[in-house]
Amino acid sequence: MLTVGKARCNAHHVMAVFHFISVRFITLSWCAFIFVWVVSAFFVKPTQERQSWIGRLATFAFLTLACMLLVGKISWWGINTRVWPTRQALRILACIITFGGLVVSIWSRLSPLAQLYALCFQN
Repeated sequence: MLTVGKARCNAHHVMAVFHFISVRFITLSWCAFIFVWVVSAFFVKPTQERQSWIGRLATFAFLTLACMLLVGKISWWGINTRVWPTRQALRILACIITFGGLVVSIWSRLSPLAQLYALCFQN
């Protein structure tokens, strides 16, 4: 009986460590995305049109609300309810999808093909 308890404890510990690693991986992926986007913003031409301050305020308010909903600071009609159970396979899939999105977004920002595409469709 003692080994069963240790096995359960070890399995729980492994799941906790895997959860920690997957959350850190996704967080670091987002940090890498933001870093690349901010650094590359210094090397592109400024836009011809500027957004009004009311438009910027509306965008900021929307993004703030979205972040608060995603983090779970506020609840809105049960939006924080877990839909799927937490499984290792879903965490692995989330890490793969996040990494794939990171690769595509960085490639599209730094690729000469994307810059050519932007030049072709300027007004």
